Amino acid sequence: MKIKTDYDQINELYLVYPKDVVEKSKPDAIDYTHLTPFYNNLIKIIPPDIKLKLYVKSRAIAGEVTGLRNNMEVMVNSQLTSIWIRDWSGFSTGKKLFKPIFRPQYYWGEYHLAEEINQAAFSLHSFMGVDLEELPLILDGGNFVANGEVAIITKRIFTDNRKLKQDEIETILKDKLDVQPIFIDEMKGEETGHADGFLAFLSKHDVAVSQYPDEWDEKDRKYVDEQAELLKNKGFKIHRVMDYPQVENKKPDGLFVNFLRLNGAILMPTYTHVGLDETAQNKEILKQFGEVLTINCDDLAAMGGVLHCISFTN
Repeated sequence: MKIKTDYDQINELYLVYPKDVVEKSKPDAIDYTHLTPFYNNLIKIIPPDIKLKLYVKSRAIAGEVTGLRNNMEVMVNSQLTSIWIRDWSGFSTGKKLFKPIFRPQYYWGEYHLAEEINQAAFSLHSFMGVDLEELPLILDGGNFVANGEVAIITKRIFTDNRKLKQDEIETILKDKLDVQPIFIDEMKGEETGHADGFLAFLSKHDVAVSQYPDEWDEKDRKYVDEQAELLKNKGFKIHRVMDYPQVENKKPDGLFVNFLRLNGAILMPTYTHVGLDETAQNKEILKQFGEVLTINCDDLAAMGGVLHCISFTN
């Protein structure tokens, strides 16, 4: 059975509620509690036909969230330390969850923290009510942009799995997930090596690829242009979605391409520093593929990810 894609019909959306979720990284712990108001807003705009399955840190918090929404199930997991469920959740066929190893190199020096996340992730298949099969690869969900037949993966997978040869990695992906990998160079200076920061499948043949304005770093602009050309040459129809940095520091914290697909709706991020005209241009592109709902993601983006990163669908 094929793995689920971002644009497939779904029944369930999984989120990690941020209250009291703390990642004890150095030099300072990352406390996600301040994102609680954002999550409350997000929960309210999720289409009512989609069942929300919400991880929370404690029974007390479970009691607090019950009034936020109908059609919701809550699971307490006191071991939660990460809201970035896309990265550690795995890949679903609807009847089975393939769980890779969560041990990315950006946790170098603090692999014990990655292992805490990795172990906490084993509860997900029970929450989903499906079987679990472990995938013998170190691979983040953010570095796996797939249409059910091919998966676009940056070459970070090779450095994360140094003991495996490329053909061995390809064999695992084909045998277990039934996808043909397209390995692309990773963006220089991008810590995670993820592909979903600049790529998203809109349909089997349509791919959204970031486009950066002139004030963005020239090397990054060239990089996304090269990926768009590569995928165009492979037969995909390319849709360029403009992403905008905070001009003063030129950081990529205005990502529109990291949206969340929810059946007939596309939940698109918006940002205070991006103008209404620019936002409308991206909305025009995405509305070809569904009704576009919007939510301000200033606070979330400041933590290093956006809507695709914090979500898992099944």
